[in-house]
Amino acid sequence: MKREGSTPRFLTSAFHLHTCFSPRSLWLDILFQMPTNDLLPVALTIAGFDPSGGAGIIADTKTFTAFDCFATAAITSLTFQNTKGIRGAAHQTAETVRAQVLPVIEEFQVAGAKTGMLPTREIIQEVARLFRETELPAPIVDPVLRSTSGYDLIEEDALHALIKELMPLARLITPNIPEAEHITGLVIKDEEGMIRAAHAMREMGAHAILVKGGHLKSRDEGGSVRDEK
Repeated sequence: MKREGSTPRFLTSAFHLHTCFSPRSLWLDILFQMPTNDLLPVALTIAGFDPSGGAGIIADTKTFTAFDCFATAAITSLTFQNTKGIRGAAHQTAETVRAQVLPVIEEFQVAGAKTGMLPTREIIQEVARLFRETELPAPIVDPVLRSTSGYDLIEEDALHALIKELMPLARLITPNIPEAEHITGLVIKDEEGMIRAAHAMREMGAHAILVKGGHLKSRDEGGSVRDEK
């Protein structure tokens, strides 16, 4: 007699039969029996956690997956926010960030890496050390400084460490206009200002710069300016 709440035996058998002979099941069996990085390139993001999913590691991992990469991540800060604004943040330590990254690179050969919110000088120095001392590829650095709602996401002394220690290691840096202004001290009002800021960041040690123009008042002036050595 069937117990209340249990699955009927014939349904269980049918489910097992479907599962055993499903092409999708076979594909999943193969996937999880093989090293993941043999199938997909592994991408690593080192960034903050936005619980609303609009930015940070959730947005990064969605992007990695959309481009057929296997996503890995290390959290630098837990932010308390929704899509309307940030109410606070609890930062990780340099040690906990390193402790997250090392097991990933021990198992996987990371093909691409990026950084986002790096809120403290100690975290930036540790992240730079990881890129110098391990086989991690040169990162794309998104110098996240302030949220759209105006919340500071990096301590003031951390910006100096980002410029001096991490920027020269980057394959590409991708500041928006307010970030480019903060890094260079320049005022950007148009595309020429974006180009001047890109040249200034090259002189500060960056190898390639992508200045995002979404903050320009006129859509006709918007766009992106890239400068490379």
